[in-house]
Amino acid sequence: MDARNEYGYSDISTEIAVYTSGMPEAPPNVVTADEGLAGANIQVSWGIPFDNGAPILYYKILFVSPDSSTGYSELVNCDG
Repeated sequence: MDARNEYGYSDISTEIAVYTSGMPEAPPNVVTADEGLAGANIQVSWGIPFDNGAPILYYKILFVSPDSSTGYSELVNCDG
Protein backbone atom coordinates (compact mmCIF):
# COMPACT_ATOMS: atom_id res chain seq x y z
CA MET A 1 0.00 0.00 0.00
CA ASP A 2 1.16 3.53 -0.52
CA ALA A 3 -0.21 6.97 0.14
CA ARG A 4 -0.39 9.97 -2.14
CA ASN A 5 -0.75 13.68 -1.63
CA GLU A 6 -0.11 16.74 -3.81
CA TYR A 7 3.67 16.10 -3.62
CA GLY A 8 3.65 12.49 -4.75
CA TYR A 9 3.59 8.93 -3.51
CA SER A 10 5.02 7.49 -0.30
CA ASP A 11 7.19 4.42 -0.12
CA ILE A 12 5.29 1.15 -0.37
CA SER A 13 4.47 -0.37 3.03
CA THR A 14 5.51 -3.83 4.16
CA GLU A 15 3.39 -6.65 2.75
CA ILE A 16 1.01 -8.36 5.17
CA ALA A 17 -1.18 -11.44 4.80
CA VAL A 18 -4.85 -11.35 5.81
CA TYR A 19 -6.89 -14.51 6.21
CA THR A 20 -10.66 -14.40 6.10
CA SER A 21 -13.12 -16.77 7.72
CA GLY A 22 -15.56 -19.01 5.93
CA MET A 23 -18.64 -21.09 6.62
CA PRO A 24 -18.14 -23.96 9.06
CA GLU A 25 -18.23 -27.54 7.87
CA ALA A 26 -21.25 -29.74 8.59
CA PRO A 27 -21.22 -31.36 12.04
CA PRO A 28 -19.75 -34.88 11.83
CA ASN A 29 -21.01 -38.02 13.55
CA VAL A 30 -24.62 -36.94 14.17
CA VAL A 31 -26.29 -39.49 16.43
CA THR A 32 -29.89 -39.65 17.66
CA ALA A 33 -31.26 -41.77 20.49
CA ASP A 34 -34.60 -42.14 22.21
CA GLU A 35 -33.79 -45.14 24.41
CA GLY A 36 -34.44 -44.40 28.07
CA LEU A 37 -36.08 -41.05 27.35
CA ALA A 38 -39.69 -40.30 28.29
CA GLY A 39 -42.48 -39.17 25.98
CA ALA A 40 -41.60 -37.51 22.70
CA ASN A 41 -38.03 -36.67 23.76
CA ILE A 42 -35.00 -37.42 21.64
CA GLN A 43 -31.31 -36.92 22.30
CA VAL A 44 -29.15 -35.54 19.50
CA SER A 45 -25.36 -35.35 19.65
CA TRP A 46 -22.63 -34.53 17.14
CA GLY A 47 -18.93 -33.96 16.80
CA ILE A 48 -17.38 -30.52 16.65
CA PRO A 49 -17.02 -29.40 13.02
CA PHE A 50 -14.11 -27.38 11.65
CA ASP A 51 -15.11 -23.73 12.09
CA ASN A 52 -13.02 -22.29 9.20
CA GLY A 53 -11.56 -19.54 11.36
CA ALA A 54 -14.68 -18.14 13.07
CA PRO A 55 -16.28 -19.51 16.26
CA ILE A 56 -19.57 -21.36 15.76
CA LEU A 57 -22.33 -19.37 17.46
CA TYR A 58 -25.19 -21.88 17.30
CA TYR A 59 -26.44 -25.00 15.58
CA LYS A 60 -29.79 -25.14 13.79
CA ILE A 61 -31.68 -28.42 14.17
CA LEU A 62 -34.63 -29.15 11.85
CA PHE A 63 -37.39 -31.42 13.15
CA VAL A 64 -39.73 -33.01 10.59
CA SER A 65 -42.49 -35.48 11.41
CA PRO A 66 -42.20 -38.70 9.37
CA ASP A 67 -45.85 -38.42 8.29
CA SER A 68 -45.65 -34.76 7.28
CA SER A 69 -43.71 -32.53 4.94
CA THR A 70 -43.74 -29.71 7.47
CA GLY A 71 -41.46 -29.21 10.40
CA TYR A 72 -39.84 -26.64 12.60
CA SER A 73 -36.31 -25.68 13.53
CA GLU A 74 -34.65 -25.04 16.84
CA LEU A 75 -31.52 -23.01 17.47
CA VAL A 76 -29.03 -24.47 19.92
CA ASN A 77 -26.67 -21.86 21.35
CA CYS A 78 -23.02 -22.67 21.86
CA ASP A 79 -21.91 -21.85 25.36
CA GLY A 80 -18.42 -23.24 25.31
